[in-house]
Amino acid sequence: MGEEPDIQAMWQITHQKTNGEWVNEKAKEIAFAVVSGEKGGASYGVKALKSKIRIQAQIDGAMQDREELTKEIDVLKEKLQEQQTEQEKKLAEMQFQLEAQQALVNSLIACFDDRNV
Repeated sequence: MGEEPDIQAMWQITHQKTNGEWVNEKAKEIAFAVVSGEKGGASYGVKALKSKIRIQAQIDGAMQDREELTKEIDVLKEKLQEQQTEQEKKLAEMQFQLEAQQALVNSLIACFDDRNV
């Protein structure tokens, strides 16, 4: 394994065809400007390329953060759903117990009423 290519080599790798032709005229102009050190009003060359690489790294980092946060949100949603299901079970159990107690109270009231009649 070798070292990572410098910016000029990276530019050539990503903007030249295997036969040595540039993918377009703009890529050729930028490569010439980088090699010759020519400075123009356009925002390209080594400085612009470094800036683009930095911005791409920031975008990649943001995308990775987004993926991690999305996974975390999914885990939290699942936990919330589990808690909701558990609460619904407890509520149904409490409702059943309440109905049973109400039936017992009604039965006792009926017995009491029958004795007093």
